[in-house]
Amino acid sequence: MNNLRKVLFATGIIVAAAVPRHASAQEARSLEQLEVLVKPGDTVWVTDTAGKELKGRIDQLTSATLRVKSNGVTHDFLEKDVLKVRHSDSLKNGTLIGAGVGAGFGTLGLIAACFSDDCSWGAAFLGSWTGIGALTGMGIDAIHGHRKTIYRSSPSSALTRIRIAPLVRSTTKGVLVSMSF
Repeated sequence: MNNLRKVLFATGIIVAAAVPRHASAQEARSLEQLEVLVKPGDTVWVTDTAGKELKGRIDQLTSATLRVKSNGVTHDFLEKDVLKVRHSDSLKNGTLIGAGVGAGFGTLGLIAACFSDDCSWGAAFLGSWTGIGALTGMGIDAIHGHRKTIYRSSPSSALTRIRIAPLVRSTTKGVLVSMSF
C-alpha cells in the first residue's frame, strides 16, 4: 500500500508539471469577431485611436459599429475608430479551474485511501484539495487583474501609415513624407 501512495504522489507531480501555466484567449481583430465575446449590457473599456478611454455598457454591437452608453450618453464607434476593447473578467473561471485541479489531486488521495481499505479520510482529502484548489485559482485570477483585452484593431485599420523616402533629383535634395489614413 505504501508503494501505491508513492506511485500516486509521483503521478500527481508529473500531471501538475504538465499542466500549462497560462492559457490566454485570442483577441478579436474585428467587431464581427467581438460579437462572439461580448453581448449588449456588458461593461467594457473602449480605447479610441486618439488614445482616449471610455468605460460604458454595450448598447449595440454589429459588424460595423459599437454603441456604448456611458453616464447616460451614447457613443457610436466605427471599427476604424476603435484601437482596443477591454472587458471585466470575473474570478469565476479561475476559481473553477483551481477547483478542478484540486479535485484531481483529491481524487488521487481518495484512490490511495480506498486501496488501503480506509476510504473515510479519502473523502476529506478530496474535499480539502478541491477547496484549496478553488481558493488558489481565485487568488491567481485576482492577481492577474480583472480587465483583459478582448479586441485589438489590426494595424492597418486604425493607425495612420507614415512613409518616409529620400528625394534626390538633380536640382532638389530632401525627404518625402506621406501620410495615409
